[in-house]
Amino acid sequence: MEHHSTPPDAESHLIAQAIDGDAKSIAILYDRYLNQLFNYVYYRVGNGEETELLTEKIFIKLFENLPRYQKEEKRKHFLAWVFNIANHEIDRYLRTHPKAKHDISDDYLDEEQEAIVKALRSLDKKSYQFIVSRFFNGLTNLDTARILGINEESVHQTQLKALKALAKTIKKDGQNG
Repeated sequence: MEHHSTPPDAESHLIAQAIDGDAKSIAILYDRYLNQLFNYVYYRVGNGEETELLTEKIFIKLFENLPRYQKEEKRKHFLAWVFNIANHEIDRYLRTHPKAKHDISDDYLDEEQEAIVKALRSLDKKSYQFIVSRFFNGLTNLDTARILGINEESVHQTQLKALKALAKTIKKDGQNG
């Protein structure tokens, strides 16, 4: 299922209302991005409970900084801005919890899923962002390009590189494990 971009005017209106404290607009923004952010955080952190806490922390940062975004909105797409905040918080978390990079502490993942999560974590950040954005979150090529800071024409090339890197990592881990 592909998620479609929200028209910029509608998103700007929601953001303005959220800044003014409109609970319904805040709830809409939260609902719109919850699953995407949760997935994005989960595949880097690998623990459901920690992911929930970190995702909530990201939303708090997001809503605290909405006035700043509104001033910068002409320069950056909202979804890209959201993922930038997520990256900053995830990186901070991983610096203070170095074991989290290697731990997968959810019992419900089978061996194959664990191998995929480990392989995703070993990718460079751009490849990781691409795969999670496009394939786990189902974002459009345009939204994925915005998150990565590339033009939409580069998405196909980036996709090939990211998938090759992931396949190589899975194959290497399979031979070592």
